[in-house]
Amino acid sequence: TALLRGFLPDDRITLVDVEASSESGLVLGDGSALPFKEGAFDVVCAFDTLEHIPKKFRGRFVRECRRVARKWVVLAGPYHTARVAQAEQLLKRFLKDKLAVRHRYLEEHRGIGLPSRKETEGLLRELGGEVRSLGHANLERWLALMMLSMYLDHDPALRKLAASVHRFYNKNLYAS
Repeated sequence: TALLRGFLPDDRITLVDVEASSESGLVLGDGSALPFKEGAFDVVCAFDTLEHIPKKFRGRFVRECRRVARKWVVLAGPYHTARVAQAEQLLKRFLKDKLAVRHRYLEEHRGIGLPSRKETEGLLRELGGEVRSLGHANLERWLALMMLSMYLDHDPALRKLAASVHRFYNKNLYAS
């Protein structure tokens, strides 16, 4: 929650989440019933969210994002492919075998199922959107960096290093 604020520090960003956090300005709410008027925001972004919404509510979630967006809707996250499933399975195995951890969000991906990119794009078109769909990550790099990140986060002595690694990666991601 709120990572976007680090990338856009001068912009007003309203956060919505179903779980409370210490982030200022957080609106507790369900993305399939947003408490905002139509066209309330220039841009509505959902990062790594759609795959955590039960299939029967995904359409409502996408419709709500479109309803409250004046200009753009950005839905970023994993969509179902065999390679994504394989990468997530390898990450889960690493977490289980190396760190003895079951990752809640990866478990949700498997339990709920990753969304279909084609279906999501189709719904946005039905809602009048001009759809541009971009790959936004290198899956091999993602897998290696997630393993490193979770290993560093798992060890209290390495957490400060983890924060530095995350900053370095995010700062240099655009260039690569």
